Amino acid sequence: MTPWFSNRRAARQEGGAGPDASMYPRWARWVLSVLGTSMLAAGAYAVFTRDVEAGPTALITIGAFLVLIGVVGRRITSVELASGQIGWEQREQVKEEVEAARTPEQALTVVDTAATYDPRIRQDPQLVSLARAAYDVVIRNSLTAALPPGATLTPVRDSLADFVVRVQDKSVAVVVKYGDPDSVFDSVRLRRVLEQMANSDFSAVVLVSNMGEPRGRVRQLANERTAAMGKSLAYVQWRDGADDLALWQTVAAQAR
Repeated sequence: MTPWFSNRRAARQEGGAGPDASMYPRWARWVLSVLGTSMLAAGAYAVFTRDVEAGPTALITIGAFLVLIGVVGRRITSVELASGQIGWEQREQVKEEVEAARTPEQALTVVDTAATYDPRIRQDPQLVSLARAAYDVVIRNSLTAALPPGATLTPVRDSLADFVVRVQDKSVAVVVKYGDPDSVFDSVRLRRVLEQMANSDFSAVVLVSNMGEPRGRVRQLANERTAAMGKSLAYVQWRDGADDLALWQTVAAQAR
């Protein structure tokens, strides 16, 4: 059980809450996930070996649907075919599923999987807050695992930084921003970070987000502004463990 959600979970258990009627039992979720994965694999194989399109498409669609139910684990009351949105029996119970995740990575997977089929998930303030907390822990763990001997990582309560990495005599501020992974880190968010940098003592900053890196003129203006401050800002898009190396290499480069 994740420590950042354990107190709220324990409080619910002490209150004598009964079993959640909207949740499928563990064995049923496992069966649905296996069946859905098999249908996805069969559909993908058929796409490249058959001339027809309807059959493989149906297999992939239904398989993805079953995998979604197996991952999230709750009954669905409505599906809007036109918009591709899914109505869960109770949004609050989705939040509880995130809270009950054993690891922060699992919590993020629940949110990302559900949001694939219902983008409105990312508009729920409480779910966004839960996902942001999980993302912060994932980034902290990733950095902690990569620290060389003598280096330290410290959580801070600063207007700019979430963590400070110290390598020898150099400090690097790490700013963590969670958002929609299908979007780009926009100019409004970037402007806020730059304003905070201007009022901060940190000269080296790494901005970590699951959103795409700012491009074009937005990025150019950011580079010009940080140069005028005599500071440096590096951006890392971290979506999963495959980005761990890039994250640490960027932090290490800023510490030189």
